[in-house]
Amino acid sequence: MRILTLLVYILIGLLVAWFASQNWDRTALWLPGGYEAYWPLGVYIIVALLIGLVPMAILYSAMRWRLRRKVRKLEQKLGTATAELEAKAAPAAPAMSPAEAPQTPSTPAL
Repeated sequence: MRILTLLVYILIGLLVAWFASQNWDRTALWLPGGYEAYWPLGVYIIVALLIGLVPMAILYSAMRWRLRRKVRKLEQKLGTATAELEAKAAPAAPAMSPAEAPQTPSTPAL
């Protein structure tokens, strides 16, 4: 699945690079305050993609981090609950008094 995702990213990158190279003419961009910027259209395209990509990448990373922490906590709770359940389910070994302890055969003296 990762290979397919990588291929899609490569295809999108190639399409953006091709589009930018075909539209490399200088274009006017009117900015607030009466400023004008004359840059190639490809630069505008790449900047617009980055403006959209960077915040989403940050949100995605934060979401993955939060979910990993949550899974780790739930796994720890599951581990402790399983250990407690096993401790309750396992019968305790009966305590033997010294009189009931099994006798070991002694070797006869020669």
